[in-house]
Amino acid sequence: MGGGVYMDLIIVVLLPLLLFGVYLLQILPQFGVGMAVTTINICLFCGIVDFKFVGEFHQSNMEDTRDRISQLPEPILHHILSFLLVKDAVRMSTLSKIWTSALNSLSYLDFGEDFFYGPQDMRNLLKAVTQILVIRLKHKISVEKFWLRLPYLRRRFYYVHRWIKLLVACNVKEFDLSVGRRIYEGKQLHNKLPEVIFDAKALNVLNLVGFKIELPSHGTINLSSLRELHLRDVILDEKFIQALCVSCHNLEFLYLAWFKGLASFQVGEKNLPKLKKIKLENCPSEFQMVDIAAISLEDLTIKSYWDLKFVKITACKALKSLFLNGVAVTDKWLEKLFFSLQNLEKFYLSCCNTLTTMKISSIWLKQLIVFGCSNLVDAQVYTPNLILFAFGCCSLPTLKLKASRSLKANISFDSLETPDSDWYNSKLTNFLGSFNHSLSIKLSSKKDEVCPANSLATLLQQDSRVIDFS
Repeated sequence: MGGGVYMDLIIVVLLPLLLFGVYLLQILPQFGVGMAVTTINICLFCGIVDFKFVGEFHQSNMEDTRDRISQLPEPILHHILSFLLVKDAVRMSTLSKIWTSALNSLSYLDFGEDFFYGPQDMRNLLKAVTQILVIRLKHKISVEKFWLRLPYLRRRFYYVHRWIKLLVACNVKEFDLSVGRRIYEGKQLHNKLPEVIFDAKALNVLNLVGFKIELPSHGTINLSSLRELHLRDVILDEKFIQALCVSCHNLEFLYLAWFKGLASFQVGEKNLPKLKKIKLENCPSEFQMVDIAAISLEDLTIKSYWDLKFVKITACKALKSLFLNGVAVTDKWLEKLFFSLQNLEKFYLSCCNTLTTMKISSIWLKQLIVFGCSNLVDAQVYTPNLILFAFGCCSLPTLKLKASRSLKANISFDSLETPDSDWYNSKLTNFLGSFNHSLSIKLSSKKDEVCPANSLATLLQQDSRVIDFS
C-alpha cells in the first residue's frame, strides 16, 4: 500500500478519531468512566495511532493500550458518528466490527452534497441510500435525521418516492431533502412531492427544496407532530396551505421562500394555535394578499420586491418582532398596526415606496429600523422606550422623535442633493436636532465626504454627545 493511501487514511479516518477522542474525555465523566490521556503517539508513515490511557482503578492500567474508544457504549459511538457525513461514517466503520455495528444502527443520516462526479457515482448513491434505509426498517431503527441534496433526477425520481416511504415507516423526525430543477424552454420543472410524506406522524422538522406540493388525493395531512416547515423554491397549492393550517396544530415555525402558485396567504385566529414564527421571503408578483391572525405569533417577516398591496395583521397580541420589505403601507395603516400590536418591540420597515408620512406611537417599541423608503418626507415617532433607531435613505425627512435617553442612532444616507454647506446646516442639523437627548449618533454615507469641515466643527460645538462620522 503506497504512502499516499496511508496519508488519506490518516486525514479521513484517524484524525477525526483523534478529535473525537479529545471530546470524549470531556463527556466520559457523565457516563461514570474516569480516564486521562497520558500520551498520543502518531506514526504518519505506518498509519498507527497509539492511545495510552491511565485509569483511576489500578496501577497496571497505566500500560494498557487497548482500544478503549470501541468499548464505549453504543449511544456514545452514535453521538460520534452523528457529526460525520454518511460516507465518512462508512470509512470509520472499517476500523472494527463494533464500529460497523454502530453504523448499521445509526439514526442520524447526513449524506451531504459533495459526491457527484459522474453517472456511476449517482447510481451508487441511489442504491446505497436505499440499502441503508432498508436495513433500518428491517431492524426497526427509528431515523432521527435524514439530510440529502440531489440534482435533477429525471427518470430516477422513483427512488425518492421509495426513500420517503421507508423513512415514514422508520418514524423519521427530521427530513431535509433538496432536489434540483430542470430548465425547459426557460421554465423550471419541479418534481411532485410524493403524497406518502403527509402520513409521517412522527415528523418534527420538514425542509424541502425544489418540489411541487399539492394537497394529497385523500384530502388530509397527517403531520400531527410537525413543529417546523421550511419550503423553498417550490410550487404550492392554496388548498394545501389551507389544509396545513387546519391540521398541523403543533406547528411553531413556517418558512416560505421563492414560492409560486399562491395569490394569498391566510392564517385564521383558530388555526395554528402554537405558531410563533412566520417568514415569507422573495414573494412572487402574483402574491398580493397576506392576512394573519395568529394568537401566539411572536416573529413575522414579509419580504416582497413587487409592492405587496394588502397585508392585514390582527389578533397577533404576542407579536414582538415585525419585518416588512416591499409592502405598500400607508401612514393610516401604521397607526392601526401599532394600536393593535401592544407588545411590538422591534419594527423593521424597508423599501416601502408608498409611505410619505409616518406616525408611530408605542411605549413598548425598543428598536426602529427604516431603510429605503425614498418617498418619506415627514416622520413623527413617539417611543419613550426606544433604544435603537436606524435610518437610511436618499434624503432626510422632517423628524420629530421622542425616545429613551439611552437611544443609539445610526443614520446613513446617499443624498440625491448636492451636499453643500446649506444642505448640511439646514436639513442635516435639523434632523440631528431630534436626537438631543440620545446617547450617541453614528453618521455614514456612500459619498466620500459626509460633512464639510466647517459644519462638522459647528455640530461638535453644539452637541456634547458621541457623534461618529464614518
